[in-house]
Amino acid sequence: HRETIAIEKTTTQTHNTYMAAKKIEDNLLSAMIFRKDSSKTLVAFTTSDLSMFGFMARGTIAQYLTFASREIMTRTAAGQRQCIEYSPEDLDFEVRCHASVTSNGIGCAVITGGRYNQRVAFTLVHKILEIAEKEAGDRIRSISKDESMSIPSITAEFNKYKKPEEADQLLKLTKDIEATKEIMVQNIDKILERGQKIEDLLDKTQDLSDNSKMFYKNSKKLNKCCWFF
Repeated sequence: HRETIAIEKTTTQTHNTYMAAKKIEDNLLSAMIFRKDSSKTLVAFTTSDLSMFGFMARGTIAQYLTFASREIMTRTAAGQRQCIEYSPEDLDFEVRCHASVTSNGIGCAVITGGRYNQRVAFTLVHKILEIAEKEAGDRIRSISKDESMSIPSITAEFNKYKKPEEADQLLKLTKDIEATKEIMVQNIDKILERGQKIEDLLDKTQDLSDNSKMFYKNSKKLNKCCWFF
């Protein structure tokens, strides 16, 4: 009887983890605005939706998204757009970072699940950059350390794009037909310097607390359910 209960519990956890991972792949996770120049990449604004993760994991996930966004933004040149994918080891989902930097030093990184429509993600990046320049451009360019600016119109835009079919009228019409040519998706390993590993960058970053680094490492050793419950 106990064995049956244990099997049923494991089956339920596996199913819930699968459903959570599936939801992540379809979802919009975070959007960040940066001030970027040749010497530093500073956070100016952040918004996110981490409701599909377990409560205890959300703080670590938020820090990890900041780390990933900053690393990719640092490796994105002015005038460039790129889409970088990363599949966390031992977890059944893929995330993508859609990054763009304007010629005047303001960048945006939007992180989504791997199945979120790429064209819609870059439409959101473009809209966020437009709003940022119009409403807070000078403030963003003047920051000298990480900030948590309040820009309600960007938060509202982010919330609209949680359901891309509703936010993007063209997508409603085209469904699965891509309206524009997609940017080639690169694995994160492609933008790291030769010999660098993401784990080494994680150890060095100040975006994750020591507790978050420990949680990340332990959850990989234990099981992927740690992220969702």
